[in-house]
Amino acid sequence: MESKDYLDSINKLSYSEDELYLHEYAKANDVPIIQDEGVALLRQLVQIKKPTRILEIGTAIGYSALNMARFSNA
Repeated sequence: MESKDYLDSINKLSYSEDELYLHEYAKANDVPIIQDEGVALLRQLVQIKKPTRILEIGTAIGYSALNMARFSNA
């Protein structure tokens, strides 16, 4: 089983309205954002570690930060 298949199997991605908006905005405006596999991994790590604070440095439009915040205890 490839790592992508594994991540897909343990973390079915569902997106909030804000995440969908940012995803579409990034596509339309050529803003580089994390791929779906990376989002799945970030969500999994956040759910395991349960951080109360997250600092993202170098964010383009906050897509990764939004995904991490959604699954953290912050």
